[in-house]
Order: sequence, then C-alpha cells, then structure tokens
Amino acid sequence: MTRTDPPEPSCGTAVGAAAAVERLAAVISELREHCLWTAALTHGSLITYLVEESYELADVVESPGALDVEALKGELGDILYQVMLHTRLQAEAGGFTLADVADHLREKLIRRNSHVFHPDGTLRDGFPDSIAEIERNYAAEKGRERSGSESVFDSLPASLPALALAAKTLERAEAADGHGERARRDQAAGGDLRAVGAGASLRAVGAGGDRDQDAVDPGDRTRRDPAAAANAPHSEDELGELLFDVVRAAQSRGLDAERALRSAVRHFQAAQTSAG
Repeated sequence: MTRTDPPEPSCGTAVGAAAAVERLAAVISELREHCLWTAALTHGSLITYLVEESYELADVVESPGALDVEALKGELGDILYQVMLHTRLQAEAGGFTLADVADHLREKLIRRNSHVFHPDGTLRDGFPDSIAEIERNYAAEKGRERSGSESVFDSLPASLPALALAAKTLERAEAADGHGERARRDQAAGGDLRAVGAGASLRAVGAGGDRDQDAVDPGDRTRRDPAAAANAPHSEDELGELLFDVVRAAQSRGLDAERALRSAVRHFQAAQTSAG
C-alpha cells in the first residue's frame, strides 16, 4: 500500500528543534538590533565566514582518529548561524524567511528523489535496490532542472576550489557526453596515476625516496631525478593541464583529488612540525 503520510523522523531531528530554532532566532534578532558589528553584516560580508566555517567542518570530519562529536556539533552550529543570518537579512528586506528556505529545500528533495517520493511527497510502494540506479534517477532529475541552461556547467560555482571544480566539471561532462568523457576516464584508469600527463614530473614522479624526507624538502626528489626536472611544467597553462589530468585519473579510481591534497598538506605540516 502506498503511504499517504510522511514517516515520523527516526533520527530525532524534529524533537524540540522548532523551539530551539525559535530561541536561536530571538538571539540573532537581538544581535542585529543591539550589536553594531552584527547589524553591519551583509550577504557579501558573510561569505568569507561561511567558507571558513565549511572548511572547519571538513577539518573535523577528516581529522585522523575517532570523530570529535562535540567539535562536529559546534561546527554545524556555526554553519547554521550563517544560514540564520542570511535568512534574517532577507526577512528584514521583505524577502524570504527561514520557513521559506526549509519549504524550498523540502520540495527540491521530493522532486529530486522521485525514486522515494511521489510528486505530492507520499512514499512510493517500492524503492531501487542499487545505488547506481538511484544515482541515475537523481542525475536525470537534475538534468531536467538544467534543461533551460545553455551549458551543463552553468550552475557550477566558479568560486569552488580548483580541484573540486575540475572534478565537478568532469562529472558533468561525463553525464552530458557519456561515451566520450567515459572513454577518456577509462584511458586514464589504465595509466599510472603517479605519472599521469605528458611527462608529468610533479612530486610523485621519480625514483623511490623516503616520504617523510620528501615532505620536509619537497624539492629534493626533483634534484635526485634530473629527468623529472627536465619534464616539469614550464607555465601555468602546462601545470593546469597536468593537474586536470591528475583529477581525471583520480576520478577513474574513485579518489577525491581535493581531499587527497588536503591529506597530503596535513602530512607535510606534521612532518615539518616534527622536524622542527
């Protein structure tokens, strides 16, 4: 039988949430009225803080060891504060409210997850058995939403970190031109990720070497391998092409280039700190 009512929340998110959000909104309202710094905030001036808070959340989730739940709760709260501030600014200007944002998101989730919901929000009788089928359905719905765009890349934010932007671009390209981009991805999958690109000679190229030593002196490997130095990119355009190929090869193996680079940076920082 098709369900006609949305299921009750099973993760406790709705228990006391409405009252807690109202209390938070009251505090933000007082800050907007009585704190000159908060009163001066704009959508533009808030962007820096939203980006910073998002990266701080990523740091908590990606940090080695057990997840710090208290830190996670704090970072999620900081991002919620940003959402509340943006919606408060709009409410003051006669635009939309937090309720409008929540309703818009609910409608979008129902629309994009047609494998779970009927258009009216009621649950379907059966659900897909594979994640691949779910991803195909989701991609098809997003494609319909973008049908009026001139390019599949129109909705990609240019302010994304470069590696993430490259990865998203390749995903869109494969969805739009499946055979062509998939063939290039499969070709990348058959190569050596540590030597991807024409004569690639970044840190990953060269003979052996101790990783910790390379982390302390990243240029040491290139000095040990003159061939790598000769093949190094000589312009930002060449370097950009090489990095783009690295992202494509990483995706062919199910790897996240952005996350991998953050991990490498953390390793380098730890090695520098211990060496000092």
